[in-house]
Amino acid sequence: MKGNGSIFDANGFNRCDKTMLSAALILITVGIVFVFSADNSALSLASKGVKQIVFSITAVFTAVLFTIIDHRKIGNEQFLKNVLIFLLIFLGILAIFATFKINLSYNGFGIWKINGAYRWIILGPISFQPSVFIKLFLIMFVSLKLSQISDRERRIKGKLLDTVTKNREIIIFSLLSVLLITAQPSNSVAMSVVFVILAVVGLKTAKTIAKIVTPIILATVVLFVLVWNFNANFRDRILEAGNHYQSRQALLTIGSGGLVGLGIGGGEAKYNRLPEIENDYIFAIIAEETGFIGAFLFIVAYAVFIFCGFRTAINAEAGFSKLLAFGLSANYAFAFLLHLFVNLGFISTGASLPFVSYGGTAVIADAVSLGILLNISSIKKYERIRL
Repeated sequence: MKGNGSIFDANGFNRCDKTMLSAALILITVGIVFVFSADNSALSLASKGVKQIVFSITAVFTAVLFTIIDHRKIGNEQFLKNVLIFLLIFLGILAIFATFKINLSYNGFGIWKINGAYRWIILGPISFQPSVFIKLFLIMFVSLKLSQISDRERRIKGKLLDTVTKNREIIIFSLLSVLLITAQPSNSVAMSVVFVILAVVGLKTAKTIAKIVTPIILATVVLFVLVWNFNANFRDRILEAGNHYQSRQALLTIGSGGLVGLGIGGGEAKYNRLPEIENDYIFAIIAEETGFIGAFLFIVAYAVFIFCGFRTAINAEAGFSKLLAFGLSANYAFAFLLHLFVNLGFISTGASLPFVSYGGTAVIADAVSLGILLNISSIKKYERIRL
């Protein structure tokens, strides 16, 4: 970064946005505490609380690693395209298994079906969700491709075909990702992909919406119609929002916390009243055990984290860095709002909360995004010092 072409910058961590880092560490700590509280099984190395500690420690080291890696060096078009194709193959396999209701697992290798969804691939001791990682790499790919399209290129007739080609790749990868993710089904991830990609494209093309954003919006409408008609799970989740058992229980859980809550560990919803409470309904147990005051402070902490992300995007250098920081921040913001909407009964779908909900794959993916955001913030500060 200092002219030697190295991918690492040991001082990147010292220059990064410490407010954003502190907010993320607070959220990670809250996640550990309330996953422990939500897990009413006996304490052991296999319990979710202990696993969450391991996931969180790994996530912190991952975030630090990507903080000192220059994100511009990993923003290679061919590399990102190859990763997306690789992940799409995995998504295609999961979609086939989900469509034909195939169960396959042999000696720790195969497809992991949970609650009717085919989202996990098991490779021995490692299990991961391709949909979580494809969202991250898709944001990077779209940000890179859009950064290659300058305002001058759009005005030059000879560059028109090149511009269309770049946008076509964005549309193809995005639509394939959404269709295959929806087939698993994983509606919340599919919705977040659509929202974030549209947000990044909208930021880049604010002055040329009619030319570029309109085709993407039309493609999104067509996609929504197809999913609505051929995916009953997605349709029911929208139409019956608030009427599901989980939605009603989540509202009761939040309301039972009152002003100061029942105390950490004193919640009752975790005793078979609210399924997936350590994941999709982690906010509900936070509100139940810490009350309105604790829930409000938690929302403030998350809002500060998201604000720091968007501030990083505003201060970042124009092009790839700015688009990427905006996309990653929009992804966190959408996930946060969607989780709140699910817990408040506005929509019925699974929606984990970054850094807080239980999980390994998602926590690591969120840590990579955090590290990239911190790296972008450190580069801006470094360049400002040089000026």
